[in-house]
Amino acid sequence: ILPRASLAANATITVEDASISPFSQVVLRNLKVQTTGTEPLVTVAEVRLRYSLMDILGGKINVAEATLISPVINLIENADGTSNLDPLLKSSKGKKLEPAKVSSPPQISLKKLALTNATVRQTKNHKDGQRDVLELANVNVTLDDVKNGATGKLTLGADVQVENHPASPAIAGAMHGKVGGDFVFALAADLKPLSVKGGIRFEVTQATGSFQELAALSSELDCEITPTEIKQVALHFQKSGAQLGALRVSGPFALEKSEGKLNVELLALDRRLLNLVGASSGLDFGGTTINATNQIELAKSGAAITASGRLNVANFQVTRSGQATPVLDAHSDYSITVDRTTQTAVLKTLTLTTTQNGQPLVRADLSSPMNINWGGTTGGTGDSSLNLTVTGLNLSDWRAFAPDLATSGLVTSTIKLISQQGGQQLAFDFDTQVMQLSAKLGSNSVNQADVHVQAKGRAVDFKQFSLESYHLELAQLGEPALTISGSGTFDQATQAADFQVAVKAALVKLLAIFPQPAVKLAGGTLEFHGRLTSQAPSQSVTGELIVANLASSTTPDKVLAAKLKLDASLKGQAAELRQGLLTLTPTARATNELNLTGTVDFSKADAVTGALRLTADTLDLTDYYNLSTGSTTPTAPTTPVQPTPAPTRAEPVAVKLPFHNFVLDIAIDRLYLRALDVVKFTTTLKLDGRQVLLNPFQLTLNGAPVNATADLNLGVPGFQYDLNFNADGVPLGPLTDTFSPDYQGKAFGQLLASAQVKGAGITGANLQKNLNGNASFVLTNANVQMVGRKAKMLITPIAFVLGLNELTRVPVTGLDAQLKMGAGKINLTRGDVLSDSFRADATGEIPIAPVLNDSPFTNWPLNISLSRNLAAKGHLLPENTPTNATFVTLPNFVKLGGTLGNPVPKTDKLVISGLVLRSAGGMAGTLGGDAGKIMQGVGSLLTGQKSQTTNQAGTNASLLDLFKKRSDPNRQPNHHAK
Repeated sequence: ILPRASLAANATITVEDASISPFSQVVLRNLKVQTTGTEPLVTVAEVRLRYSLMDILGGKINVAEATLISPVINLIENADGTSNLDPLLKSSKGKKLEPAKVSSPPQISLKKLALTNATVRQTKNHKDGQRDVLELANVNVTLDDVKNGATGKLTLGADVQVENHPASPAIAGAMHGKVGGDFVFALAADLKPLSVKGGIRFEVTQATGSFQELAALSSELDCEITPTEIKQVALHFQKSGAQLGALRVSGPFALEKSEGKLNVELLALDRRLLNLVGASSGLDFGGTTINATNQIELAKSGAAITASGRLNVANFQVTRSGQATPVLDAHSDYSITVDRTTQTAVLKTLTLTTTQNGQPLVRADLSSPMNINWGGTTGGTGDSSLNLTVTGLNLSDWRAFAPDLATSGLVTSTIKLISQQGGQQLAFDFDTQVMQLSAKLGSNSVNQADVHVQAKGRAVDFKQFSLESYHLELAQLGEPALTISGSGTFDQATQAADFQVAVKAALVKLLAIFPQPAVKLAGGTLEFHGRLTSQAPSQSVTGELIVANLASSTTPDKVLAAKLKLDASLKGQAAELRQGLLTLTPTARATNELNLTGTVDFSKADAVTGALRLTADTLDLTDYYNLSTGSTTPTAPTTPVQPTPAPTRAEPVAVKLPFHNFVLDIAIDRLYLRALDVVKFTTTLKLDGRQVLLNPFQLTLNGAPVNATADLNLGVPGFQYDLNFNADGVPLGPLTDTFSPDYQGKAFGQLLASAQVKGAGITGANLQKNLNGNASFVLTNANVQMVGRKAKMLITPIAFVLGLNELTRVPVTGLDAQLKMGAGKINLTRGDVLSDSFRADATGEIPIAPVLNDSPFTNWPLNISLSRNLAAKGHLLPENTPTNATFVTLPNFVKLGGTLGNPVPKTDKLVISGLVLRSAGGMAGTLGGDAGKIMQGVGSLLTGQKSQTTNQAGTNASLLDLFKKRSDPNRQPNHHAK
């Protein structure tokens, strides 16, 4: 039974022990219902049922006992909106319950139903790790003697606990309380209620934080209902013994017929009670008081309802975070009759008057009784209109309700609702203006906009709807920035719809209202005309979008345009895109037309299938790319930003895409982007559940072939990947000229690159175990100026040490880097940088650390060689250098340490000192004297090399020569000196 129940409920249901006597008793112990997450949805220590199976088979539900002991219900809502209740809801979705066929009232004899020591807990998890908890603990509910024509009793009690820990500390708090009560009730022979008497009480025992206002609060519900009268249903609120207001219902009422006349009163609600409601939101209702009286009459077994009443709100004001709203006073009278049998209603009277600081703000009035008919029956005469007017509503006065929006603006609005033909036809006319509207919308904003919205329409029998016209206009300083207009119809019976829309926008003015710092436009207009039609079971969309006179503020002389033609239909749950033609401004190189066609099937929500194809003959995106990125000239140097430590990364969770055998094909014969010239670009992307396949991906880039494939498995955490890439002889100049303005005109050469990488996961721990492959990067016939920040950081100190500033201006002529990955390491097996004046090479391995950025460079030596002429110029040419040697290897004085996240060059200070002395000594030696020779000698000692200058024929200078006393021709010789 349990596996079948689990399958039906979409959950795992288990029982530790079961004792079953089929005719009289069932006892289950340790019942558990598990859905998602680690905590069970439901656990019950014991379920006990005692019954008479023979009576049940005979048509009488005879249950002596139904008891649940220590049940625990855990409802958990995650930060993304999912919950552990979703699987149960999903299992019942789409299932239609057939209404039970009742021939006569059921015969029930339930002696005792008990819930003992129960816990119901609702938890809401926030993104920041905090959570809100609502818990009912020690819940005890007993229901005795439920029987046809008998009197029963209900007793209940529980402890209540609320803990709020939202992102805003201002509304965090906790509350503890108790609830308890008992009721005596009588049932008729058909189980309809005859009478109820009893009460329930709730009291707060502890309150902190935003719930502090609830301290010492209690509420009590008392009721006494007889078969012919509601003597009392009263809800009272108290705090520390003081009355805070009440809700009362009383009057003659026949329970069996659901007919009677009731008085409903809301008495003396003021800030003390309202602040309890608004405490969790940080609201203070100042001097607000609310009173209401209502008379409700029910007839025709509750099908006919007549209600009238009066509402008075005085001194309404809300304060939040020190910001208070204006003081409002409101008064309303109403009278309405509703007949559910004839599906009609008559609004006899309605008035609403609201003043702000004594000045009119909102007014509503009814010209004459208004008939509303949604059943198609005839009746009622005359026309009537309900008019609502809002005058001078200043939005900045109401920022307390939405402080993050920082809204300001002045609102004027008129709404007219007209009833015609006895209520069978309703018409509306809506006209609203907001002047000088400003607001923050997340990271965006609205700046000083004038908004005007108009709409007219009508409904016939609430089945046929016509939107005769609608119009939205945004303007700034009297100049229109955006207008949206159109009309439409809808027939509920046939589900036929026909809507038209027209959009016009002045893009520069629109950006003034919705500022976007990254977009710099000098001009541009947008127009769209479209139509949506629906005739079950198919719908179609057609339209044309035109963008004209598009220009950037950095290139105002270049005016661009774009046109999109759309023709699509949806039949059932299958969509067909017959045309999605994008036409851009043609250039001398391209016609600039791009078309998307294909079909998409949505019949399975989690497995969308289809095939789309994107094609173009010739495209030139240069001008549009320049428009989005701004000037192509090199950018001014900026102050380097110190790197911040990268956060610890977690593996992406496993993903199953909502696609099955979905294919996107792209075929572009020729594509230009600035200096890039792409020929025969073709690729196919296939999405199939957990699998993503890119194969092929091929093109010719400025005459060089480029190929790639990618095979991804998203069904495991971190994903599995198999990537291949190959580029053979790609010219470097067009790449750098296109994407790196700093290198424009400074980089030439041919790039040969290849990579074959397999693995699973992106964190260091998984890369240690799974990363394998190799990569190669070769640059030949190159001329690359070292203008990049990182290159300068490396070469400038070397040039300074050697005294050769020309090294900072020497272009790189070649580069060869070879990588191997595997066994938890990344090995640089070859790393050569070549130029006409110097060469540098480094090799080494990087052990992959659990945190990838912590992977260390193991003091890689950086070997540097200078050209013979440059070494001689720097007086760094060893004596044994062959005459035919073009390069001279320097002593190693730089090693690369640190980590991938923070590489640190390390220098040998002794070797640097030696190089400095040798160079300085060489310069001194050219001026004559022994000091330069001695300095070179010390430098050679420190570097471990001999120089030609320090050991030339006929020279035997030593360190002691620096301290020899020179002879003084005027001084007598000292014969005692040795």
